[in-house]
Amino acid sequence: MPDRPPPRDPSDRPPDPQRPDRPPDNEPPPVLTYDDVREIEESIAPPARSSRRLWVAGVLLVLLAAGGYATYVLTRPAPSEGSLELMPLTPSGPDQPASLSGSRLLALTPTDTAVTPGADVEIAVRARESGDRPASDVLVRFEIEIGSATREQEAWTDAAGVARATIAMPGRPAQAVVRVSSASLDAPGPTFRISARTGAPSLMDVTAGDAQQADAGALLPERLEVEVLDETGVPVPGVELFFEVATGGGQAAPSRTRTDTLGRASAIWRLGPAGGPQSLVVSSDEFPGSATFSATARATAEATPTAAAPIAGETPDAAAGASAGPVTVQARTRSIGGSTVCAIRSGDVLCRGANDRGQRLEGGLPGSRAVATGLFHACALDASGEASCWGANDSGQLGEGSTTDRAAPVAVATERRFSALAAGVAHSCGLSSGGRAVCWGANLGGQLGDGSRNDRAIPGLVAAETSFTRIVSGWNHTCAVTAGSTLSCWGLNREGAVGDGSRLDRLVPTRVLDAVTDVAAGSGHTCAVRQGQVRCWGANGAGQVGDGTAETRPSPTPVPDLPGPATAVATGAAHSCALVEDGTAHCWGQNLYGQLGNGSTAPSRTPRAVAGDHRFARIHAGGGVTCGITEDGAEYCWGLNQSGEIGDGTRTNRPVPTRVTRATPDGADTPRERRE
Repeated sequence: MPDRPPPRDPSDRPPDPQRPDRPPDNEPPPVLTYDDVREIEESIAPPARSSRRLWVAGVLLVLLAAGGYATYVLTRPAPSEGSLELMPLTPSGPDQPASLSGSRLLALTPTDTAVTPGADVEIAVRARESGDRPASDVLVRFEIEIGSATREQEAWTDAAGVARATIAMPGRPAQAVVRVSSASLDAPGPTFRISARTGAPSLMDVTAGDAQQADAGALLPERLEVEVLDETGVPVPGVELFFEVATGGGQAAPSRTRTDTLGRASAIWRLGPAGGPQSLVVSSDEFPGSATFSATARATAEATPTAAAPIAGETPDAAAGASAGPVTVQARTRSIGGSTVCAIRSGDVLCRGANDRGQRLEGGLPGSRAVATGLFHACALDASGEASCWGANDSGQLGEGSTTDRAAPVAVATERRFSALAAGVAHSCGLSSGGRAVCWGANLGGQLGDGSRNDRAIPGLVAAETSFTRIVSGWNHTCAVTAGSTLSCWGLNREGAVGDGSRLDRLVPTRVLDAVTDVAAGSGHTCAVRQGQVRCWGANGAGQVGDGTAETRPSPTPVPDLPGPATAVATGAAHSCALVEDGTAHCWGQNLYGQLGNGSTAPSRTPRAVAGDHRFARIHAGGGVTCGITEDGAEYCWGLNQSGEIGDGTRTNRPVPTRVTRATPDGADTPRERRE
């Protein structure tokens, strides 16, 4: 009998394969190589190659049955010389996403696309591993933001590593931002921007208000409305239209306006004093299309014809002398306009930010006690209550009798003295002696409150013999609070900014809410504090009302989810903020520039806390900027900074509170800051 070889020392054998411990999430199990398997086979001296393969299969079955924590795949047959690798399958699927170190998402379709409104747009990305291999079965997330609405789509990559999503654009001009990401990948994905654009205006349709009847000299019960379309039938926004009475001697207001985001424009029509058929034509200088409205005036014995007031002109401030007494100026040391921030430092007005219409006030204005900043103009009060204004003046909002822009302050043409000021897009208001409200400038929406729609380049009394203690202005509406804490508003009310439950423009002050302790007005919305609760109303497309929806609210609507009673509110163009008792600030609404201050640029329809452990004594907002003042007087701002509005010496938008370090009015950049 031949000698049997001595048994192999167990210490020389490779260790028996052990069941691997369950790997941490997203970490693959260890690799078992062919060389390890060959050593195991040699220790049992297999008689044939076929038996060897059967043994390998048996090892795999044992491993699979040993706990189910790992899966192995045979990647290639064992060559005669070389090694066979049993590679781990990366855990994947909806319950356990893959972890692909060094992988990335690449855009396969253009990241900037222009389409027609209503189009469906497909975007595609490819997931690649670090070795530039397609990554299949990877879950990709598409976050789609259109206006204030945000939604998500998810898709798995196919064998080529491609994932696709279809974006349904709205049937109006809009922009969609699509951010692509994956929890399985360690690199951010691309961002797509899709613009839905209209063609040139070519057609005008009458949508409401034709063929009405009313007494001679009376307002027609229904507004006149037209829609402007391009050649494909898509509504065109921003087209300037003229509403002009053709026959009958009546009056239309506004006589000039622009189409809204739905391509629509409307006006009211007061019939002329004579009975019979009358007509009105809507036209534009931008395209040859027009529309004609007809109406019938009833000439009855009971009808009292009303002579039409002139469309343009001024109402003299005839009662100025009666209210020219002394006042106590309410200090207002900071104000934020469209893209300009003004502050009073040591009695001097210093402004930073945009200066396209002279609103930044080069050189300052010493001796000032209060400042109010509009979209492109600003006004200030000295210690005696004398008002001066500067900047844009196309509607007479500077109040000095002309419509010429002024880069330097000019005195408002009145003997009145004011205790407080407010400024909107193109109008200004103040509280004179006795608390009477006085306004001047643009009046298309009735924001001057004198009962007309006539612009005025000099101050005129608001049509309410009411004593107010506070006054604020939105872009085209105005609100004021009485000594008894009753809030009244007036002006443009298409989206409910006045807050009386209607969408009818209010040409005189209209009572809205009682027990109000603070109020602020944005571009088309308003917010107030009542018994510690914030209520907002008006435009809500960006969630600026704060009730969790994007629905227009024509009546005061409670804002939920604040952590405590509110003490103050502030509003920008399309965002809102509240200050609560503990000094923390909470904001909601539009957030394109980071004006909500929570570290992101995603909009929010409900309040979100401003980042940082700050305790503010006061807050201010305007345009796309928000600022807070701490108890020790330190100023922090966040949001839009393209013109240096933040005051940190840069032009970089800031999504979190940033300390104001530059008090100079110019906001100029240094070479290092320009590189940032």
